[in-house]
Amino acid sequence: MASSSNSTLIPKRSTKIDLSVTDVSFLVELIPKIPEEVKKQFRDSYGELLDLIMVQVRPEDIEVMQLMMRFWSPTLRIFEFPNIDAAPAIEEYEALLDFPMESRLKLYQFTGGQVAKEICIGGLLEENWKLFQPAYALAIYGLVLFPFVGDMVDQAALDVFSKFVRFKVNPTAAILAETFLSFQKCHEGIRRGINKVRIRFCVQLFQVWILTRFKHHRYGLGSRYPLRRFLSTHVEDMPLAKWKELFDEVTPRNFAEKCCLYDRHQQGVTPVPDQQLGGICLWYKDEGPSMKEVMARIKGISALSFNIPPPKGGPTPEEVILGAKVRMLESKIREARDRGEMKDIALEKSDKAASSLKEEIRTLKRDYAEMSARSNQVTMMRHNRAMEEEILNLKRRLESRGQALRTLAEAERVAVQELGQATTTIKDYQRALDQSHQREDEYKRSLEESLARETQLSDPLTELIESHDTMKENQAIWEEN
Repeated sequence: MASSSNSTLIPKRSTKIDLSVTDVSFLVELIPKIPEEVKKQFRDSYGELLDLIMVQVRPEDIEVMQLMMRFWSPTLRIFEFPNIDAAPAIEEYEALLDFPMESRLKLYQFTGGQVAKEICIGGLLEENWKLFQPAYALAIYGLVLFPFVGDMVDQAALDVFSKFVRFKVNPTAAILAETFLSFQKCHEGIRRGINKVRIRFCVQLFQVWILTRFKHHRYGLGSRYPLRRFLSTHVEDMPLAKWKELFDEVTPRNFAEKCCLYDRHQQGVTPVPDQQLGGICLWYKDEGPSMKEVMARIKGISALSFNIPPPKGGPTPEEVILGAKVRMLESKIREARDRGEMKDIALEKSDKAASSLKEEIRTLKRDYAEMSARSNQVTMMRHNRAMEEEILNLKRRLESRGQALRTLAEAERVAVQELGQATTTIKDYQRALDQSHQREDEYKRSLEESLARETQLSDPLTELIESHDTMKENQAIWEEN
């Protein structure tokens, strides 16, 4: 990696880059149905493909990849940004996929067409896991690692899968080559002025590479199960304009030169014997050879054989002892790595348990708060019901009191009427009594007058009576005489 000469051909804006992602949701839906023991066997046999198909690539991520195509250099086969050159490396993809191989130096080469038997995914329904595992892995090879048209599996994907299963060859170089060839095809189509360029490659791996390289400080994944940790990491959304600004301003200082995904490799490079390279190794740097010198050296190569001839003599006793020591040290290293991985797994399980406990505590707190709220609501409802009943009782009492008051008012009105009538009657009685008293006084005066007249008449009457008696006596005397 070095600063570029900024000679990248920027594609025309009128050219449309068609980069589509194959829908593998039906493969993801099968993962929960697979037993854990079968998942472990699948990872041991085919690497971290289960984690790979769960990487989500959104339309916004496709736009970022289409933007990166404009920085691709077809001559140097790298991305030439204004301040830095970069491209995915075999070691990075190899660390992400974690293919189980005895020798990582046995690279895949296409050897022509091969007859492949159609394997039925119905093994899942029959619970025939020995049949299901290779069928599932082949589907991932054909739809994710080497995508073709629609949901079809290409012959090249069948060939790569067959070589991996039979000879344990490393398919990482083929995956990366497919990606680079897609970039080349895109740039060639744009150079020719084609309106629409359609390319296909493993966008999931490229998506992880972009985020862990350009935003590595936010996605530190560690060296064990990087894809699994990437899936548990929250990916922040960033507008396309911010990505353009990031690509224009990225420097070696803020670019992840050695990503934490593949620190198990020394300096991010797997050592290759000189016999396999044929004594030729080309490096691209600003201070390195010019393009003409590089092309001249490439043309001078007649053939490059990957078949290493066997050594002519047997190993010496010292080499045998050293080989035994090396194997013993390698076994110890593997044991130490296994112990470290077991510790990582235990820590991961404890973290998951702690997170589940925290989630359970949060759920309990939320349930308690909801129960408290419901309890307060029930208490308030009961209090409201009691208040409503008390209000109804008060209303009834007020109504009864109002009825009593209305009755009393009516009685008072009747009493007032009766009192008025009684008052009128009393007044009439009083007038009659006054009249009777007047008549009585008149009668008394008449009686007194009559008594006085009687008194006045009694004396003459007495005198008359005495006169009468005297006259009778005189008459008697006369008669006698």
